[in-house]
Amino acid sequence: MNPLSKPTMFVAFSLVELSIVLVILGLLVGGVLGGQALIRAAELRSVVRQYHEFTVAHNSFKGKYAAVAGDMDNATQFWGAADGSHPLDCITALCSPLITPTATCNGTGDGFVNQGSSAGGCWMRESSSYWHHMSNAGLIPGKFNQGVSSNSYYSSNELPSGKISNSLWFPYSYGEAPDASDQRFSFRLRGFRESGSFNYNVFAGKDLWSIDIKIDDGKPRVGKIMGEGFADCITGFTESDTYVLDKSTRTCSGLFYTE
Repeated sequence: MNPLSKPTMFVAFSLVELSIVLVILGLLVGGVLGGQALIRAAELRSVVRQYHEFTVAHNSFKGKYAAVAGDMDNATQFWGAADGSHPLDCITALCSPLITPTATCNGTGDGFVNQGSSAGGCWMRESSSYWHHMSNAGLIPGKFNQGVSSNSYYSSNELPSGKISNSLWFPYSYGEAPDASDQRFSFRLRGFRESGSFNYNVFAGKDLWSIDIKIDDGKPRVGKIMGEGFADCITGFTESDTYVLDKSTRTCSGLFYTE
C-alpha cells in the first residue's frame, strides 16, 4: 500500500434506514398527488357552482325583460345607446373604451345569441353583449366590454373567467343554421390562448364525466351537460358515445344548458 494514499471511506446504510427513506419519499409524492387531486376537485365544484349561478341569472333576466340578454332588441331603452347622438354608429362607439359604461347596443331580437355584426372595424357580438346586459340588470358582478376589434378574439374583458385557469364562459344558442336541430341556450366553458383564440383544453374526459354524472346523465352528447373536443376526451358525437375515462389529457370543453 502506498503510505501516501488515503484510505477509501464507504458509508453503508442499513435496510431499516433505506426503508425509512423510501417511506418518507412515498409520503411526499403521495401528498403532492393527493393535494393536486383535491385542488382539481375544488375547481370542478366551482364550475358547477358558476353554472348554477349563471342559469339562475339567465332565467331571471328572461322573466324580467321578456328577452334573452345580448339578443334584446330594446336594450337601449333601458340603458341608453352607446352613441346616443348617432345610434347607427353604436357598434363603433363600443370599441373605444376598454370597459364600457351601462350604455349599450341592441341585439337582433331573433331569440338566439348570435355571432354579431361589424361596423368601422369593430365587432359587436351578442355573446359579449350578453354579459354586459346581465351586468346592467344587476344579475352578475363585474363589467364587460361589448365591442372588440377582431372577429375571433375574446378575453376576460368580454367574458367571465372560469374557476379553472385560462377558461372563459361563452354564451351560445344553437339554431343559427337552417339545419340546426338543437335550439337550446347553453354556456360553453372553453380555454383561451394569449392571442384570445379558443381551444378545448379545460377538461379531461373523466373531469367532465364527474360533473355530468352528478347533475345529469353521465353521457357526453345528450342531456344538459355535454362535451366537445377530441378523441381522447369523448369517443364520438352520437348519443351512444361515452367519455374517455382512462386518460388525463385535457382536450375537452363543456356545454352547460339552461334547460
